[in-house]
Amino acid sequence: MKKLTAVILILIMICSLTSCGERKNTKRYEATLYFANPSKTDLVPKTKTINYEPSEILAQKVLEALIAGPDSTDAAAIIPSGTELLSFGIEDSCAICNFSAKIYSSVETDNILIRTSILRTLSEVEGIEKVKILVNSGAYMDGDGLEIGVLTVDGTVYDTESGDEQDKYLKLYFADKEAQGLVTEARKVTLSQKESVEMRVLKELLKGPEKNFLSKTIPDETKILSVETKEGVCFVNLSQEFISKHIGGSNSEMLTVYSIVNSLTELENVDKVQFLIEGQKTEVYIQMIFNEPFTKNDLIIN
Repeated sequence: MKKLTAVILILIMICSLTSCGERKNTKRYEATLYFANPSKTDLVPKTKTINYEPSEILAQKVLEALIAGPDSTDAAAIIPSGTELLSFGIEDSCAICNFSAKIYSSVETDNILIRTSILRTLSEVEGIEKVKILVNSGAYMDGDGLEIGVLTVDGTVYDTESGDEQDKYLKLYFADKEAQGLVTEARKVTLSQKESVEMRVLKELLKGPEKNFLSKTIPDETKILSVETKEGVCFVNLSQEFISKHIGGSNSEMLTVYSIVNSLTELENVDKVQFLIEGQKTEVYIQMIFNEPFTKNDLIIN
């Protein structure tokens, strides 16, 4: 009986020592995961504790937690259900993520959120500065069938053969045909090093939408006099035609203003937009109060 008791005590001690060893080896990391908001119009950060072993790649564990989806109801999974992470690696501070084809969504604006979610989540992990997405070990393509290069935290897509030029994906807002709200349109542009992203957003808005079910919001005669961002506020200086050539109507006026504001505030460095007309603040646009900075308006998005 004494021998049996001694054996049991030894087994308990061995188990305890093993458990203690496992607890000492297991590490904890407070990860910031970027999921979609319930309406899938923006990303929201959520904190989650990640347990991982020293032999495991922390960034991969974080990405797997992002794929699994949020624990709360005030956020939604943006990576499509059934997406598999086929392989993962890190080269020169670039996370290389190889997914199954399920990573693609049929909605192009969702695809923008998907890759932005992956980029922002992984860039929170120390040592990760860029992200390269692969699909079944091949190229990751946009809605127009063009390959997407290496992503960086400012949203720039680097093309190693483009020299001084950079490809970037813009999220632009145009009016629907009924002029009842704004609809997003994803657009790929090529920027030179001398061109600011803010200026390119305004130029693309002036061109109008590429999709025939959307409508232009800015008067054709409008001239962009200057654009500059300081401490999160983008100062947009437009010519007088922005007001004098507008078709009028309170709803149309709202769509014009917020097509610009919502498009610019999609950029990482822009929180607000301050309009100037011929270099001066203007009290009202047509009916709207116009002399204070505007923030993004999600309610007007259709």
